Amino acid sequence: MEKQVKVRMFKPGEVIKALCGHCGEIRTSTFHYRDYKSPASKKIVHNVLQAFCIVCNTLTAIPDQSAPKIKEQLEDQTLPLEVRISPQLEDVIYILSARIGVEAPEMTRMVLGFYIHELKKQVFQKRLMEALTDDFADGKGTSRISLRILNRFADGLDAESDKMGLNRSQLIKAILIRAKLDLLDNADGKMARRFYDAAHLMAA
Repeated sequence: MEKQVKVRMFKPGEVIKALCGHCGEIRTSTFHYRDYKSPASKKIVHNVLQAFCIVCNTLTAIPDQSAPKIKEQLEDQTLPLEVRISPQLEDVIYILSARIGVEAPEMTRMVLGFYIHELKKQVFQKRLMEALTDDFADGKGTSRISLRILNRFADGLDAESDKMGLNRSQLIKAILIRAKLDLLDNADGKMARRFYDAAHLMAA
């Protein structure tokens, strides 16, 4: 397990010594929650803890605890996912959506995320490839998946599809067929119980 780096957490009102770019000297600086404006993109991130010079009020430091929020909100973390699927595979998504009580795009993310995680187990790759030979795999792609997914999620899809010699559309098709077999046809099985437990927690 990777060792986690300790982060010192500051609170509003705490003070530090920091170089002030305006004064050109080391100054006492006080932490406050204020909006942060990116010098490069000019985008605004609201309510970020920062240290300001007590003499001229210039920003002097951004603590480690503020960096993840700034990074997440300044970077485009999502990509569009557009895939053609057969109507019967779309039905799988809507049945699962109704069971969990979430909308179809969110259910699609849940199903894909669950099975991408399962693909870390080599034995599951065989089960996924077998899904493509199932009778339910027949059907023209007259329906469409259209949603936005996290960049790292898209990277995971592409990495796993490359390992299996599939393109992204084929992998998603195989996952949805596997979802039909595991979560609907065998709704009392171990895989289904794990999925439904996780899905209900995420939807709560």
